[in-house]
Amino acid sequence: MKKLSEQQIVDSWKKNVQPWISAICENEIASRVLVTNAAIVEAVVTQAPHSVLDVGCGEGWLTRKLESSGIRTLGIDSVPEFIGYASQEGGGRFRTLPYEELSYEVLKQKFDVMVCNFSLLGYESVHHIFQQARFLLQANGSLIVQTLHPIAGCGKETYEDDGERDHGLGSVENFVTLHPGISERSKHGRPCLRKIILHSVNHWNP
Repeated sequence: MKKLSEQQIVDSWKKNVQPWISAICENEIASRVLVTNAAIVEAVVTQAPHSVLDVGCGEGWLTRKLESSGIRTLGIDSVPEFIGYASQEGGGRFRTLPYEELSYEVLKQKFDVMVCNFSLLGYESVHHIFQQARFLLQANGSLIVQTLHPIAGCGKETYEDDGERDHGLGSVENFVTLHPGISERSKHGRPCLRKIILHSVNHWNP
């Protein structure tokens, strides 16, 4: 399987903004409706945060959900079209920001929780996000990541860390130029397992 660069993955998202928004708004991805949406909200709310940074917020559903629960949330995404839609819908604060530019110096704010909900792209951006978490989180803050489990997501194929944010696109029509390893279901049709990872960063030295 050809490995895509992070820029190619971002470019693919730019071509699929409207289909993705439709898929989310029309609840076309069953696993999100049945399991993962509630799981990530519960994981964040359990931390009792006053402020959250939603990294890779997409069309903004999680940011809006947390804001409606009284949690001050900032959603960032590298795709301007997603931020344009999210800002138009309202219900939160949104900002276009490429992952490689994420830093305290840019945002000038610290958060109780950083959350990445199926929004990691590849090694470089993941490494940068985890490094910057030390400076963007309050003392005893948490970084919460919900992602595809590689064992379930790859079937018999070899796992590669070339992006997993696009999960779900393989089961929805009208998407173009897709990363080949991003289906929410394995090639055998079984739902992929997922895990939520919480890191308390007060004693964390990446």
